[in-house]
Amino acid sequence: MTTDDANRTNASIDERTSGDGQIGGRAVDAPDAPGPSADGRRDSKLTLGRRGLLKTVGAAIAGGLVGTGAATETVSADPEVGGGPWIAHHGLTASEYQDRVDEYLERNFRPVHVAGHGVDDEARYAAIWEKGGPPWAARHGLSAGQYQREFEQLTGEGYRPVHVSGFSVGEASRYAAIWEKRGGPPWVARHGMTSGEYQEEFERHVDRGYRLTHVSGHGAGGEARYAAIWEKRGGPAWAARHGLTASEYQQAVDDFDAKGYRLADVSAFSVGDSPRFAAIFERSESPGWVARHGLTAAEYQAEFDELRYQGYRLTDVSGYGVESGGLFSNVASLLDGPDRYAALWEADGLAQRDIDAIDSRIEGYVNQYGVPGLSVAISRDERLVFAKGYGLADRDAGEELRPSHRFRIASISKPITAVAIRQLEEAGRLRLDREVFGSRGVLGTKYGTPTYGDSIDSENPDSITVQHLLEHASGWQFADGNDPMFDHHGKSQDELISHVVANHSLSYEPGTGTDYLNFGYLLLGRVIEAITGRSYEAYVKDAVLSPCGIDSMAIAGDTENERKSDEVVYHGSGAYDYEIGRMDAHGGWIATPIDLLRFVARVDGFDEKPDLLDRDTEDEMFDRERPDRDYGEGWITRPTWRGHDGSLPGSIGYLVRRDDGFSFAALANSRPSNSRQAINDLRRTVNDAIGDVRDWPEYDLF
Repeated sequence: MTTDDANRTNASIDERTSGDGQIGGRAVDAPDAPGPSADGRRDSKLTLGRRGLLKTVGAAIAGGLVGTGAATETVSADPEVGGGPWIAHHGLTASEYQDRVDEYLERNFRPVHVAGHGVDDEARYAAIWEKGGPPWAARHGLSAGQYQREFEQLTGEGYRPVHVSGFSVGEASRYAAIWEKRGGPPWVARHGMTSGEYQEEFERHVDRGYRLTHVSGHGAGGEARYAAIWEKRGGPAWAARHGLTASEYQQAVDDFDAKGYRLADVSAFSVGDSPRFAAIFERSESPGWVARHGLTAAEYQAEFDELRYQGYRLTDVSGYGVESGGLFSNVASLLDGPDRYAALWEADGLAQRDIDAIDSRIEGYVNQYGVPGLSVAISRDERLVFAKGYGLADRDAGEELRPSHRFRIASISKPITAVAIRQLEEAGRLRLDREVFGSRGVLGTKYGTPTYGDSIDSENPDSITVQHLLEHASGWQFADGNDPMFDHHGKSQDELISHVVANHSLSYEPGTGTDYLNFGYLLLGRVIEAITGRSYEAYVKDAVLSPCGIDSMAIAGDTENERKSDEVVYHGSGAYDYEIGRMDAHGGWIATPIDLLRFVARVDGFDEKPDLLDRDTEDEMFDRERPDRDYGEGWITRPTWRGHDGSLPGSIGYLVRRDDGFSFAALANSRPSNSRQAINDLRRTVNDAIGDVRDWPEYDLF
């Protein structure tokens, strides 16, 4: 690859064929008539996206030679009304980026944004694709001279530049760009400009009625270089800044937000080891927006995931290196990786007022009950429409809670176990009327056989069946609700079952009454193991969870040191005093609220997604004509909803499927002292939040 013209300045690009405005270097504002104030959100990191698929390709991936992105072809596509699906990637090598372009071309996705930066003398790319649109062409890894030649060829064929990214790999300037074949106002493009030259071009084109629509900066030879596109058209008042430090950029965002401007375009880059920013602001009525900068790759991915589940769409992303001399410049970059990201998202689903309404309800609950963190997910008609973490996953470490964090779900495990049992019945491997203990029982005599207490006067009382365990009608009754699952510490599952069978007689004939009993669902877990020959966890993962698209649920560990990846820290007295793993089938799972909604969407009786069970089976599970009308087979059953709550020291939660098509899951990492009230209020709070939303989006964020 030659480096001819790598640092040429003010490379001329032809002007091609309605507007007002000004732009500026560090302090030029546009005098257009002001528009309505935008709803901007920002912080020290500045604050993703509908149906956004963001995958991190690690910054240390080897391979991928820098080259001309000539393999991308011009394609035609009809734009989708109201926007469409989109995809984003970051940290891609040149070859990985090319592979993505080729792959998505086959699916009618076109690149609409690309930003390059150098990491250890190798190019990395972040890009956004959208489905459909006008004919386009894209190139990457070009020297300044190659970019000029590609530019002249494509513009001669009727294409106009819509996006250009200048960046440095080692000491050489490189360019990646996108052109589209469509009409539009006159335009001007320049690249390789110094800061002074950019300012001069800026002022010259503004005086001729052009407005800046895109700017990209990069460092070359120890100074900043800029590429920019102007269009001669009208629009809202606007302003532009360049050469800003991180703190100056943050201040500019804050200042313009206070004046009713929103961030419209941002380029982050490094000059030497110093981050710099160029940005465009517009004053216009627009949906809510969020910006971040200074993010590591992991932080960027976390922000992406967090904001995507709130209906934000990624519109701008750029990376910049923080290494020096091909090596990590300091301990922080060694730990966090050699690059950073700045990004911009726009609300693309829920209106900001609706997001604020949900936030107000949930934050009010968090404050009222003092829970460190609360994660909420909401679906409508089996489509995930909202998910967000509030507060902290780990209060002591100050770790923010995100939708990807996993929680103990406690007794919300019971619906999962009940579905697994019913699946075995549908497969002809298990009858619900089969006895559990004794020579004819599923578990045989391994644990002994329960005895009948003196209060049972029947000459031939029924034995415990699988059905009885599902309905909490086993006949066992423990004084003051002392469920054996919370006693007998140190005993294994088998030892505990043998102990209970040998020392606790049945208080009533099975099937003639109900007593909520966690121990009964422990037995159902052993029934599943006896029938399948596999561990409860392994079978349920394969038979129940995997068909729902769930791959992150697991049986919890007992201690804080046994936390799984992305599992929250539980707070409060006794949070780590119990043997959670022993509770597997009745209270041992960890999950995200999103995964719980993936599960409920496959057992809800609605028609959008195929259910795990036949409709007749589901009707039987949730039938309220049974000893306890408010409890079916592993599910709380009410006239207009069904679900289950969960409660353990250090955690509470609720899973609800409503008859009107809404479902929700909410999980917290502490249990308030007035736990029963807190659990019921949790359900009411989310119900109220759903009721506050005026307009639900049609997308599916699963």
